[in-house]
Amino acid sequence: MDESENTGSESEGGALIVRSNWEGYLKEFATAVGVWDELGCGFDNWKKFLVSVCAGNTVENEILDWHPENYLPHNSDSSKLAILGPNRLSQHNEPWTNFEAKYLECGEPIYEITFSKGG
Repeated sequence: MDESENTGSESEGGALIVRSNWEGYLKEFATAVGVWDELGCGFDNWKKFLVSVCAGNTVENEILDWHPENYLPHNSDSSKLAILGPNRLSQHNEPWTNFEAKYLECGEPIYEITFSKGG
């Protein structure tokens, strides 16, 4: 993950927010998440896996297998993902990281994308 990115925080509604100064990265990230969702793996399993990997959890010194098929038999989450963005943040948004503060100060755009459970 690039230093300018932030995997955000989990909100009460179960959303995952990702920020980056690379709009293209967020679009590619959304495409990858969409594939996961189309395979039927669901929001809760995806979020659980992502948080686990970001925390450095491993099995026998190997990164946990990311492939969605490993989650299909256990998926009870039938809701589809809702994806909002990426949207350019205004210069008045509160930065989450020192990198964001630096980029906002010099006029570099910061983008945000939100993933949540759909209806």
